[in-house]
Amino acid sequence: DFDGMREGSKPTLIYVDSHPDAVTRLIREIKAQNSGQNALPLSAMLVLCGDKIKNRKSVWERLRSSLGDQQVWWFKLSKQPPGGYEEDYLRMAYLDTATGLEAAVVFLIGMEDILLRHRPLNLTDDEWRAEQEEARRKLYMAMTRAGQHLVLISADKLPEDIAGSFELNGK
Repeated sequence: DFDGMREGSKPTLIYVDSHPDAVTRLIREIKAQNSGQNALPLSAMLVLCGDKIKNRKSVWERLRSSLGDQQVWWFKLSKQPPGGYEEDYLRMAYLDTATGLEAAVVFLIGMEDILLRHRPLNLTDDEWRAEQEEARRKLYMAMTRAGQHLVLISADKLPEDIAGSFELNGK
């Protein structure tokens, strides 16, 4: 029952020129959320990387360089935050390992493979439907990690039926 519920804000879509630019913009957006009068702690944010981000270690290193060595917890490298649970830290995970994670603000980068799927010629109709279903499940899981706001950063133009669901935020 949605009667009496406040209208929420649309997720944000940010276009960039390349995947390295996506990381630069990601850092800028995180810093903006983490400063000012309504600043969110880093621990209220989560970065989810999709398949288009080939070198996730580079993303982690750039985040650490910008935010601080002990401020970024990449789940692939450690089961515990680098500075301990008492510290403020940004969480980073790969799309396939994000089940169960949640944050006030979630940043999605490298999701173009899921959003812009093309059918390989060697797949049958049933195989293609199964692959599409799996992609939609992953995208749904990623998008529902956000409690308050979702930010998608894309280096590729998305189809209008997808992009229309987002608030467009320029470069």
